[in-house]
Amino acid sequence: MAAYEMAKDCLGRMTLDLESLFILQPPAFKISGSDDIEDPFRLVGEIANISGKEVGKLRFTALAHIPLDRQPRDGVAEIIYYVNENSAGNRVLRRFDRLDFTDPPGDLSGDPILCDNVKDLTFNYIDSEGTERDTWNSDSADVDYATPQAIRIKLEIGSEESFHTFETTVWLFVN
Repeated sequence: MAAYEMAKDCLGRMTLDLESLFILQPPAFKISGSDDIEDPFRLVGEIANISGKEVGKLRFTALAHIPLDRQPRDGVAEIIYYVNENSAGNRVLRRFDRLDFTDPPGDLSGDPILCDNVKDLTFNYIDSEGTERDTWNSDSADVDYATPQAIRIKLEIGSEESFHTFETTVWLFVN
């Protein structure tokens, strides 16, 4: 029951965050001829390698900031979902959240844990044609500088021998 409750809370938080996705619409941000300037409001889904295991990592901006310092501030926050190993060697899913994202995020090892004993985490990005990809960068010509229409999240909790699989699809309401 604990795994089911943890997965429900984790996927619920991820859904709330993604449903409050913030994308700056053109022409406010213009694609430059320089590769050095990235859209700060881009959505990037990639594959990370954690001790030989490939897992999903997702970065985006949203209006879902959670102030951990008890300072109630609102605004557009950079949110990153990533998996790393805790001190016991177990994989955990963490949520990075900050309002000022002008500088690179730095060390991502001490953020709040959303889920323990993560066996696997995958994100599939669904474009407007219904095609799924396992990576996405909305700041890339490969996806026509677009935001996915939906993101499918698959979370496996437990060990290699005994685990539970949970899955949800979040539809993104972006024009």
